[in-house]
Amino acid sequence: MNSDVEKAIQLLLQYSPNTPKYTFSDWLEKWITTYKEPKLKKSTLRDYRRYIDTYILPKLGNVLISDLDGLALQEFINGITAPNIRKKVSFVIKSSLQKAVKLRYIFFNPFDSVEVPRAQINHY
Repeated sequence: MNSDVEKAIQLLLQYSPNTPKYTFSDWLEKWITTYKEPKLKKSTLRDYRRYIDTYILPKLGNVLISDLDGLALQEFINGITAPNIRKKVSFVIKSSLQKAVKLRYIFFNPFDSVEVPRAQINHY
């Protein structure tokens, strides 16, 4: 998508009276309590909250979900060195933003452009 289209989408979001202005922190809390708590095991919820609190919120929590972009998310994911944690944090971000798209809080999922690095396999 070119930058003019993205700018137009951002303007539409900015001026749409029915679009909530969620920070990523606020959105993740709403998403997990509304959509995940009713259906996940307590241990899974605990893990989700740990990924959110430890990894996502310190770097992305204050960003409006409408301002998240693929490059910033790619750089964030690249900064997580543990492959298993990186994979699980990616899942939480992608899933939460997919729900925001379905609710029409954002027009597209910026995480769709992220390429999650795979674990490095050492070949000798």
